[in-house]
Amino acid sequence: MQLSEHASHPAVDDKLATMLEAMRGLPGRQVGVPAMAAHVCATMLPHAEILPHFALRDLLPALPDVLLLHKGLLHHLDRHVLANAIARLPVAAANEVYVLLAKQAPPAPPGALAHLGPLLDSARNRTLLPAASEPGLAVIVSAHGCGNIGDDAVTVAAGEIALRAGMTRWRALGPGALAAEIDAAELVIVGGGGIFYDISFRDAPEVENVANYTAPLRYGREMGKATAVLGVGTQSIATPLGQAAFARALHDADVITARDPMDVAVLEGLAPERPVRLSADLAFALAALDPDPPSPIPLAERPLAIIAFGAFTETTLPADGRTLEDCVASLVRHLATTHEVLLALHSDDDAPFYARVAEITGARVQRLVDIGTRATLALYGSARLVIASRFHGVIFAALAGCAIVPVCKPDTKIGYLMRHGLPSLADAETLSLDFANFTPGELVARARVAAPAEVARQARAAMANVELLAGMLAARRAG
Repeated sequence: MQLSEHASHPAVDDKLATMLEAMRGLPGRQVGVPAMAAHVCATMLPHAEILPHFALRDLLPALPDVLLLHKGLLHHLDRHVLANAIARLPVAAANEVYVLLAKQAPPAPPGALAHLGPLLDSARNRTLLPAASEPGLAVIVSAHGCGNIGDDAVTVAAGEIALRAGMTRWRALGPGALAAEIDAAELVIVGGGGIFYDISFRDAPEVENVANYTAPLRYGREMGKATAVLGVGTQSIATPLGQAAFARALHDADVITARDPMDVAVLEGLAPERPVRLSADLAFALAALDPDPPSPIPLAERPLAIIAFGAFTETTLPADGRTLEDCVASLVRHLATTHEVLLALHSDDDAPFYARVAEITGARVQRLVDIGTRATLALYGSARLVIASRFHGVIFAALAGCAIVPVCKPDTKIGYLMRHGLPSLADAETLSLDFANFTPGELVARARVAAPAEVARQARAAMANVELLAGMLAARRAG
C-alpha cells in the first residue's frame, strides 16, 4: 500500500499516513497501535500481529516490536507500558500528532526527540496523581452525541443519578473521553445503553468501541477516581482481546449494574470476582429524576400515532416483492385515516430508510436528537399509539402509558425487556420476522398498554443506582 492509498482511506489523514509509511520499513511482528488505527494497520501489515493499546498490558514486561502512539490518546495505554516504552524504545518517527517507537529504529530524524514531551508529561501526571480539578464533578462516558436519542436519554439519566448520589454537577463526554476531561472529575461513569461490544450488529470488529469504554475506567482508576458502570447493556463480546479488555475494565469499577438479567450474566462471566447488580435501562428513571416532568405536546386534533422503526429490523419480506419500506408505508397510510402519524427518527442509522418512507407517504419525520430528551418524552406523552422496533421507543411509550405494538425477535433486547420487565406486553409482541405478513389493521389491533406496576418496578430498579452510587462515594470519602 502506497502513501496515496493510505490517504484515500477514510480514517487516514496526512499525519497518520506519514506514520504508516514509516512503519512499513520497520522489522518486527508485534505492532501496538491506537484502537482507532487498528483496522488500517491490519490492512497495511497483513503479516503483523496488530495489538490495540488496551491489549498491551498483557505483554508486560515485554513490549511490542513497534509502538505507534497518538499524543491525545496516551491515556488509552497502561501507565506501566507507557513508562517502559519511553525508557526502552527509541523514536523512529514523529509529527504533531503521533510518535512512532521501535525496538530496531533507524536514527531518529531531526527534531523527532522534541515530540517526546507529551509522553513524558503523561507519565509524570500518572505518577503524581493530582486531585480532581473540579471536585463534585461526574463525567459520563457514553454514546451521547452520536445521533441516537436512546443513548442521549440514558446519559441524561446517568448524570441526574450522579447528582442524586451526592455529586454537584455532571458533564457528558461521549465516547471519545480525553485524559484532561477525566483528570478534572471526581467520578467517572460509563453507561448506560448497549455499549459493551466488540462485534457490531453487522458482524464487523469494533476495536475502537472497546477502547472507548474500557480506557476511561482503567485510566480513571489509575488516577484515583471513583468509577462506575451503570445500567449497561451488552451486545456481542466475542473476541479474546475484547473479552480480556472488558474484564479488566469491570475489575476497575467500584460499582457495576446492568440493565437486564442476560447482561448481568454476561458481565459476571467476564469478571466473576466482581458483584454485578441487576438494574434496568436508565431511561426508566427519567420521569422519577425530573422534578418538573414535561407536559404532553398538543400536536393536532386527531390522536397521534408514532412509528419508531429501525432500518435494520430483521423481517421476512412478502412474496409479492414489497420492501420493508413499502410495508411501513402501508401502515402509515392505514393509520393516517384515523391518526396524525409521525415517523420518530431514533437513530441517524435509520435516516435513509425514513426518508424513503416519507417520500412514499408524505409523513413527517422528526429527528429526536434535535429536540432532546425532555421534548421526546413530551412527544411520546402526546401519543395514543406507538409501533416500535426501536428499544427506547418501547420504553418511552411505556413511560407515557400509551398503547404499544413492540416489533422484535424473542432474542433481542426488546424481547428480553418484555419477558423480564414488561410481561404485560406479551400479547402485543409482534415477531419482526412476521411483521410484513400482518395487515395494518391486524397490527394496530395487537396494541397493549404496559402495566403501570411493571413500569414502576423498572423505574425503581433504575433508581436503585442512586443508593448504590451514594454508598460507594460515602465510603470513599470516609476512607
